[in-house]
Amino acid sequence: MNCFFVGTYTRNLLTGKKTGSQGIYLCSLEKDGTVHVRQTYNHIENPSFLAWNPKMRLLAAASEQIENSAVTLYRVAPDYTLTRLDRLETYGMACCHVTFSPRGDFLAGVHYGTGEVFVADVLPEGRFGTRFTLFRHSGKGGDPQRQEGPHAHSVHFLKNVPRAFVCDLGIDRIIPYDPDDIQGLRQSATDPIALPAKSGPRHMEFTRDERWLYVVCELANTVLVYELFDKTPQLRQKLSTLPDGYEGENLAADLHLSSDEKHLYVSNRGHDSLAHFTVGEDHRLRLAGYISCHGRGPRNFAIMPPFIMCANQNSDNVTILRCTPQGGATYLGEVKIPSPVCIAVP
Repeated sequence: MNCFFVGTYTRNLLTGKKTGSQGIYLCSLEKDGTVHVRQTYNHIENPSFLAWNPKMRLLAAASEQIENSAVTLYRVAPDYTLTRLDRLETYGMACCHVTFSPRGDFLAGVHYGTGEVFVADVLPEGRFGTRFTLFRHSGKGGDPQRQEGPHAHSVHFLKNVPRAFVCDLGIDRIIPYDPDDIQGLRQSATDPIALPAKSGPRHMEFTRDERWLYVVCELANTVLVYELFDKTPQLRQKLSTLPDGYEGENLAADLHLSSDEKHLYVSNRGHDSLAHFTVGEDHRLRLAGYISCHGRGPRNFAIMPPFIMCANQNSDNVTILRCTPQGGATYLGEVKIPSPVCIAVP
């Protein structure tokens, strides 16, 4: 039996109306794809993104709110139950993504609403230290409705090089950060990666050798492929995440490489699918097809071979798919969870 955690919205971010969610859900997944809710943890509002720290067995939960955003740390027991350890207010609007540094000794996150990146120390006992640093981006993009200012959306650490990258949806930039002994991180002197106008970069995924970068763009519904040369990225490919002729509304959301790096999946909210791309030996993508998420609004998904779990925000369900040898996937079942928006696999 495997387990995973589901983060949710307990209240609608704009209206404040309760969704019926109990917060964080611990789910068990059987070998045949049967899934059950084992336990819920309801002492946190809007735990919309979850991050796993394997070195310390910690789970971080971002509490995404218009005001009083925060991050809560939990200890994960061998049976996957959670014990709350500490909470940190992050002094920004809409904390929508957090992640641990490769060593696990500090945590970084972003405020979508105020276009900020923050860094906080994590002590060995699983509590926050005293160091807290906040960086604010500046500028705007070409979409007056969605890019009137910076909207930092996610932060990702490299494992082979001490560096982090931040997707800023509001200014069409991926901004590099370098390590800093005093602040934890600092904006790099290296130029940001400038994306095509009105792209809206949301999430990214690096290959294991960290020489190739895949970026999902929410506003343009595209996936971009960059080759990294001595810190100078080169755009090698730009592909739509949607079928030819599709005219409905859509917002691309999440992306993940398969464990063998031969397949890339991108979620579409609107078309309600996973766009499936095969990855060539040259790391370029080729569209293989579309996989139904069997729900509406797949904001986030996770791969736990041979399964894919899709968090379908607008249909209140997490669906379980089984990957085929060719990289496709078949539907196995679902579990009903109100407003699921993140899946974390410990």
